[in-house]
Formats: sequence, structure tokens, C-alpha cells
Amino acid sequence: MAINYKQKLFIRKSWEGQFRTICLPCDARPAEGVRVFVVRSRDINNEQVFLQEVDRMEAGHGYVFLSERRRAVFYSEGEWVDAPVRDEPLTGTFTPCPQLHPHQFLLYDNAWYYAGNSLSIEAYCASLNLNLLPYGNEGQAMSVHPVTLLKE
Repeated sequence: MAINYKQKLFIRKSWEGQFRTICLPCDARPAEGVRVFVVRSRDINNEQVFLQEVDRMEAGHGYVFLSERRRAVFYSEGEWVDAPVRDEPLTGTFTPCPQLHPHQFLLYDNAWYYAGNSLSIEAYCASLNLNLLPYGNEGQAMSVHPVTLLKE
């Protein structure tokens, strides 16, 4: 693969076998060894969400990724936006967010935990709002802990 040196690289810290979230201000594609997913649905009991793997990322949308290495690399492509897309199940931020909205969940140790409204989120990450996800059960399952409050 030829590298276009005008492309911007986004590098996110990761841990082998650990899912993380990302939201970029541009269309992007993951480098080799990085898998990217959208959160598609939830089960009726809100105990699991289901992921679907994608090849490309759209600007301003939140995604879940898994990297084989300690650094996940994403190559910028196409359009850039000034702000993340709002009112989606997985909503991101381009700047650190000091306080999450109620009903948000954060990804930690390969599961989603209720964040309450006291936790912050770092730039270029995303949080999950279960209320915006449709019901379904197709794809890769991830656990949700709706009553366990994640603490900093």
C-alpha cells in the first residue's frame, strides 16, 4: 500500500484484545491490524449490544475499534467536519468533555458501564446512549452493565 504523505494519521493508544471508542473529524480507514465496528443494536434486557464490522469510517460518527498493536492507526480520507454528529447511539467528541449527559455508557475492559453524569471523556472518543439503539441480536455481542456505575 502506497502512503499518501498529505494524509493525516490519527494514532490512538490501545491494548491488545481491548475494545476502545473513536470519533474522528474526517472520513478515515483503519490501518492493517485494526478492526472497526459500529454499534448496531441491543437486546431487549439491555444486557448486550451488538457490533457490525465496517471497512471505512465516516467523519463525526462514533465507532468501536480493536487493534492488534499498542497503537491503532487511522488514515484520513475525504471530507472533514467541524463537529461530531449528535443524537446517535454512539456519539463522539473532538475535545475533552468534562461531563457526560445522563444515560451514557463508557467502554471499559471490553464492556459498557453506566457513567452517570460525573465522568468525563477524552477527545476523539465516544459514549453510548442505549435509548437510541434499536432492538436486535445480530453481530458480535458485548456486555452492558446498566446498574454498575463506572468511577474514575
